[in-house]
Amino acid sequence: MAKTADLTNPTFVLEGFKTADSNSYCAKKIGRSITDIAKAGKKLDARLHATAFAVMDRAAAHNDCSLAAPLVAAMPRGARRNDMIAWFAAFSNVRIKLDKDSGTFKAGLVSSKAKDFRDAGALADGLRDAWAKPFYSVEEAERASNPFDDKRFAAAVARLIKQAEEATSGLSADTQAALADLKAINAKLTPAA
Repeated sequence: MAKTADLTNPTFVLEGFKTADSNSYCAKKIGRSITDIAKAGKKLDARLHATAFAVMDRAAAHNDCSLAAPLVAAMPRGARRNDMIAWFAAFSNVRIKLDKDSGTFKAGLVSSKAKDFRDAGALADGLRDAWAKPFYSVEEAERASNPFDDKRFAAAVARLIKQAEEATSGLSADTQAALADLKAINAKLTPAA
């Protein structure tokens, strides 16, 4: 198997999977690699969960979420990042988002006046639940604690309209007409208070 330092060289990597006596790839070597990836993935998930939980606990105890954004930024790109961001939102007062201008993640705490603010008791419950439901199982936890309601639907439609309006120069006449219809639908939406 290829050494970690050589994983950027596809020719060298593929050589590591070939059989000694032919130019074909060895299913056994590939299978071992898959098993190793699965083990490493489980270890990484456990380490990420423990670290994220420590960040969440620190935020609850000290109102300090300064380590949340660097943790998310350190993760591999993809769905796992989004899962962790949703997990923080589902169980704590920490909110993390990508700043589109700078391309960096930013973290902050929910205002005590916000609808989804958690007081000390709710934070304790959130911490307990967060430990029991790791970020990589967040889909179930997210649905349970943050249902897609009228307000979120209206916000999603408004975001779509804003994105389309920013790109109107590239939209066809039919798409611009559909955008006008969407605006009319949006005007009828009455988010729950």
